Amino acid sequence: MVEGLVRALTRLRPDLEIVLVTGRHGAQDLAAAGPLVREAREAAGTVDPSFEAERLPDLVREVRPDVYHATCFVLPDLPLPCRTVVTLHDACVRRRPELVRPGLRELLDRATEVSLARADAVATVSEFSRREIAAGYGVPPGRIEVVPNGVDDAFFEASPPAPGVPERFWFFAGALEERKGLPEAIAGYAIHARRTRSAWPLLLAGSRGGGARIDPAALAREADVAGLVRPLGPVDEPTLRSLYRAASGVLYLSRYEGFGLPALEALASGAPTIATDGSALPEVVGSAALLVPERDPESVAAALDRLQGDCALTERLRLEGPPRARRFDWRAAARRCSCTTTGAWS
Repeated sequence: MVEGLVRALTRLRPDLEIVLVTGRHGAQDLAAAGPLVREAREAAGTVDPSFEAERLPDLVREVRPDVYHATCFVLPDLPLPCRTVVTLHDACVRRRPELVRPGLRELLDRATEVSLARADAVATVSEFSRREIAAGYGVPPGRIEVVPNGVDDAFFEASPPAPGVPERFWFFAGALEERKGLPEAIAGYAIHARRTRSAWPLLLAGSRGGGARIDPAALAREADVAGLVRPLGPVDEPTLRSLYRAASGVLYLSRYEGFGLPALEALASGAPTIATDGSALPEVVGSAALLVPERDPESVAAALDRLQGDCALTERLRLEGPPRARRFDWRAAARRCSCTTTGAWS
């Protein structure tokens, strides 16, 4: 999200000075996005309570911005000397708490409450999330502005094939956790592979994530497809783009999703995509993907059967994906998320 917004803002407002508060990994590539973009590197994690409480307020006072934008749930529980904007991506910790591990669940719940109380402007990434946040935290929906994510232009472009990738394969991209539907992805794939006697492997790209963690290798052994399920671990963006573009189909089966950026990236790449029919995913993919019920491996298997056996369907989805994805543009997000010093949305 941050990269897309910053690059779009530098094009939209070349006179706008942007200071990026970055954590352990830094963002040197973004600091080169424009002459008025600079980085304030801090030894902090993505969600870091001690940093938010102790160092961040002092840092904001040092920088003296007109607006501080917290892009991932957390505003300090202290007054800041500027207008504040916060992006709340979903209300999973309040609406589906079983999908978030304890500790992180309580931390994000408290952060959301503080941010709703303190922010001058509140954004979220979908109409679904606006409804969920309003219902979960008892705030008026009109208090929350919908600013959908965008998809980077690079996902629409041709990519060289990733080395060692089979000619035909199914692809799962996302955190390897229950919330993202990994158990039903592997179970549905196993039903499909046995029924069709297919040897097309299932490639998994992603890290363990922050939700209820699971072992994909153990799931594959239990489903008797250990030799066909191949965890790749985290992959860089060029490799990810190549995998989307080469995949016979992409599985994105999240049990709860505030937006679903991997599904949008898959559509932009022209990958036939299977997504769950709940939360925000229908809002994102529209009719350009096959939709299946949450936690329904048999429906996943049936969708894989259709993609493998119906060339006309596959071609239709490849053609419809990119135009659908182009509806979600970082430049539009930047225009909506560029908050004036009076707190109004531009």
